[in-house]
Amino acid sequence: MAGSGHSDGTVGKALDVLDEIASLGRPVRFAELYARARYPKATLYRLLQTLTSQGMLVFGPEDNTYRLGMRLVRLAHSAWAQSSLAPIARVGGSLAIAGTTVALGVAVSAAFGRHLTKAVALTAAAVALLGFSIVAPRAHDTGESVDIAFVQGGGPQGTRAINTDAREVFERHLEATAEVPDDVDLVLWPENVVDTDVDVQDSKEGRELQ
Repeated sequence: MAGSGHSDGTVGKALDVLDEIASLGRPVRFAELYARARYPKATLYRLLQTLTSQGMLVFGPEDNTYRLGMRLVRLAHSAWAQSSLAPIARVGGSLAIAGTTVALGVAVSAAFGRHLTKAVALTAAAVALLGFSIVAPRAHDTGESVDIAFVQGGGPQGTRAINTDAREVFERHLEATAEVPDDVDLVLWPENVVDTDVDVQDSKEGRELQ
């Protein structure tokens, strides 16, 4: 595409097209892509058709635009799962990933600024977290399944929590839970249905739940 280096073969050209659409960050019409392209119109059209048929792109007939497809999301997820930082997600989730990435970025910046102590400390912390996540116990598939029911027994659609009576909400959740089959292993309620600022077991609601 415009300003791109030479790409060998059809695969390289297709990747150029994907890079261009991704860099724009929005759905793109054929005419705009062609204006930025260094490929003949027929070649660009063929590339777009191939990428669309393979799920890499999605064509929107309502506005005649191309956007990135869900197959790229699946590929990105697989790449992420195989990345060196992926084990951190097992012990700290997305927050740990974000924190580690920021720490490494700040460490690089500190190193360029000759703040070597800060850079070494941040890098060591990131490496320590990565090492811990690698040796942390891993879950194993037992072959068993757990049936979970999610109960949402709140007010009518559009009702704001601030305008609802806490007791009424609790009773609606009790009624909804009564319809859950007996063989369900776990029933989950929204976290604000029961007041946890008091001793739940000694409260009226706690006794009703037992």
